[in-house]
Amino acid sequence: MQQRQFLMTEANRVCKVEGCDNNYRSLGYCEKHYTRLRRHGDVSFVHRDFDNNIESGKGKWITESGYILMRINRGDRPIFEHRYIMEKELGRTLKDHETVHHKNGDRTDNSISNLELWSTYQPYGQRVQDKLEYAREILALYGG
Repeated sequence: MQQRQFLMTEANRVCKVEGCDNNYRSLGYCEKHYTRLRRHGDVSFVHRDFDNNIESGKGKWITESGYILMRINRGDRPIFEHRYIMEKELGRTLKDHETVHHKNGDRTDNSISNLELWSTYQPYGQRVQDKLEYAREILALYGG
């Protein structure tokens, strides 16, 4: 029995958007163009820039996933605006297990009324002693 073999040529391994040399992901589009097609129905959709002054270390822009990313005078790395706003509201930096959720689903609506703090922190064990210790930690962290 002869085995059928699909031969990929260099031409069909790249994104089918003219001028894009990235490898394809799905439906013949690279990750960037496939995401634009899936989210916006148009491979040429481009997010608007707010103040894309990256050279000066400042500015805001919208990422491919729809979140506002900003550079502030806080180290070398940019920070998501919704996390920065929540940190200002709490008066502290976010813990590793904390995330910020957009209530209305609009990732660019970073008003504090649209943001809520979520936590994925949970104990490893199921013993009563472990659960009591966990409850005390949560109360100490978030108040009771």
